[in-house]
Amino acid sequence: EAERALLLSRNYAENKLVTVINGVGGSAREELPVDDIGQLYQPSIMTLSGLHARKGVNYVISAFALVADEFPDWHLNVVGWGGALAELQQQADELGLAERVHFLGSTLTPWLLLRSTKVFATGSLADPCPLAVMEARTAGRAIVGTRVGGIPETLEQGEAGFIVPPQDPAAMAEAFRQLLADDATLADWQKRAEDPAGFFTVVRMATDYERAYLWTLGLAPKPVGTGTVKTRL
Repeated sequence: EAERALLLSRNYAENKLVTVINGVGGSAREELPVDDIGQLYQPSIMTLSGLHARKGVNYVISAFALVADEFPDWHLNVVGWGGALAELQQQADELGLAERVHFLGSTLTPWLLLRSTKVFATGSLADPCPLAVMEARTAGRAIVGTRVGGIPETLEQGEAGFIVPPQDPAAMAEAFRQLLADDATLADWQKRAEDPAGFFTVVRMATDYERAYLWTLGLAPKPVGTGTVKTRL
């Protein structure tokens, strides 16, 4: 919806717009040999992205630092690669978290890691339709994401995960605190994140694209109902 609104603001005609939400489940990528980049340090908060300023990984590290003393057994696992790696490592060192914040490198097959973490977090500053959040939902992880781009919609406006302001480590830390402090709360938010309807699948996405193509060719009416995240059965 955020991208649709952006196009409308640029004077695209509403009657010519059809939004198709991405899908990740059942992708051919799942047939790739598993990258062995090591196991997560447990119990785990995990973030998965390119290591670039736009992804806001520094804010996730800052948020973890605010709760690290309260939850001394927990670790933050950073999966990804990019130009900000050295800066992020320095940040963790300066916060005294070199033994608690782990940089595992990049992977094309993150699913086993996602299934083994307890909490997934993204501090992204801009993200139109984040695949990593969808993958975390498919894995049934408790999620904390920022109120930017398509993240609120992907998290169903807070029904399927915590939504916090961008560049606000204190707000993200409070979400972490609620999840880490109580096993029942953690389990509840993992359940909320699950995708029982299989919405975030490649099959559903391909079907929506096919409907859009048929409409464009004049072979079917304009699709109704595509472009809205709806995972509940």
